Amino acid sequence: MQILKKYSVLTGIAISVILILIAIYVYPGGTMFNEYSVGFDWSKNFMSNLFGTKALNGTENPSRIWAYAGMIFLPITYAIFFVNMSKKIPERNAAYILKYGGIVNIFFTFLTVTSLHDIMLIISTSCFGRV
Repeated sequence: MQILKKYSVLTGIAISVILILIAIYVYPGGTMFNEYSVGFDWSKNFMSNLFGTKALNGTENPSRIWAYAGMIFLPITYAIFFVNMSKKIPERNAAYILKYGGIVNIFFTFLTVTSLHDIMLIISTSCFGRV
């Protein structure tokens, strides 16, 4: 159990990446330039294409469940990282901000794959500069 706790962030990131890669692999197809293309094309698709109910070619999108699962693991892992980092900071107020700021970011990170994607893009560019 100790080893799982020690490597929880690495494990969470690995699981998230694997789930997103599965989503990319099972994406049926269609790009912004060619709706008849097959599969996911790194230069012609967006990650957000994986989260739609239908793929750009009009078929049901089986990658959706895998992409959402990956995006559930990523912000949870993100929060674990910030909670763990806050324990290493001796300044109590800074640790508090880091810990709870990281936890709140679970919500905002997940919103990037919902219908609020455009609003989150505006917020992130306003708060953090260029994307």
